[in-house]
Amino acid sequence: MTAEDADGASPGGVGDQGTGLRGLGMVAPPDRAFNARQWDALRAATSTEIDMTSVPECIPLDLLPHVVGQRRDASTTLRPVHSGSASPSRVPRHVAIVMDGNRRWARANGKSEVYEGHRAGFDKIPMVLGWCEEFGIGVVTLWMLSDDNIRTRSQRELVDLYAIDADVVDRLVAARRWRLHAIGSLGLLPTGLADRLRRAERQTADVGGMLVNLAIAYGGRQDVVGAVRALVADVESGKPVRVTEEVLASYLSTAGLPDPDLVIRPSGEIRTSGFMMWQAAYAELYFCAPLWPDFARTDLEAALRAYSNRHRRFGA
Repeated sequence: MTAEDADGASPGGVGDQGTGLRGLGMVAPPDRAFNARQWDALRAATSTEIDMTSVPECIPLDLLPHVVGQRRDASTTLRPVHSGSASPSRVPRHVAIVMDGNRRWARANGKSEVYEGHRAGFDKIPMVLGWCEEFGIGVVTLWMLSDDNIRTRSQRELVDLYAIDADVVDRLVAARRWRLHAIGSLGLLPTGLADRLRRAERQTADVGGMLVNLAIAYGGRQDVVGAVRALVADVESGKPVRVTEEVLASYLSTAGLPDPDLVIRPSGEIRTSGFMMWQAAYAELYFCAPLWPDFARTDLEAALRAYSNRHRRFGA
């Protein structure tokens, strides 16, 4: 990421020596977190769901999104919509992704510079968008850079990030596959990058494909504050405004778009960091272990499968 990219290991360990996960090599003492081999085994096992009745009472929080119900036959694995094997009604319309773990990936892979992690993470974007497109998702929001990052990161890291941002935006425009929409406080960005984002919107406005929101210099609180300020300005100017949830939503950066159905955060961190805090109030949340540059198609498929097995309540 960028949106947070927090340090630290994923919390938790198995606190029960039951048999539920033994076949996957995942039973561990309560004082030991899952290792990389065990996580790989877990991801490999998601083609058949883990039986809730055989899961130990105490499991790592990172495991919870993968434990999505009773065991199903492997033939029911969610597949791309174009294959005809998955109902579009079970695929989220809008998926929002927190691109977390780039800096930790750089350190874990012996890279001498942080920007190499960011580069690896941003190089993943076109690939992930292609997978989302294949599954029939209509809107994807990528949190690429937070307003908090801009306030707290070193100038050197930000310069690198801005250059990487600009490069990936150009690549997405050149692909001519997706409509691009920038959300965030563009005034916090260098003028050249902000102009490039606005130009990308114009250049892809006629593209009929999936809509991609590029959340750059974005913060959920600031999004709400900006909406309130704009609404108040309209009221003060004499414009008749009846304040409702729908009206306030129309002032947000995502006005006119469906709210996220599913928020995915890789890297093992279990928090949303205020990402789309208004829009994602009723979203399903999915946390997984891989660092963003290692995020694979199987990880996306596991997230979509988990979503398809959940009964959405929308606060009820």
